[in-house]
Amino acid sequence: MCASNLATLGSGYRAGYWRQLITCTTVLFGVLYYGQGYDYSNVDNIKGALNMILTRTSLTQSMLALTTLIGEEALLCREHHNRTYALIPYILANFITQKT
Repeated sequence: MCASNLATLGSGYRAGYWRQLITCTTVLFGVLYYGQGYDYSNVDNIKGALNMILTRTSLTQSMLALTTLIGEEALLCREHHNRTYALIPYILANFITQKT
């Protein structure tokens, strides 16, 4: 067993996080495209649906992050002028934490 997996997971799993993520993604796409054949219209329909799901999820999460940022504007300005936070890393960290 790989020592890095033991250090990361600590539970003795043979597959690390990355391999589990790739496996789950592969199974998801395999189920979506199973039995579609070689017709491009069916594949394009699935690609369009995946694009809509991704766009809707991304925009919803971005709007939540922006409303949080607007609510914290006074705090952000005060802490920026006190040189506690830089603006760009704070905004990026806010978006990343809201996405997960």
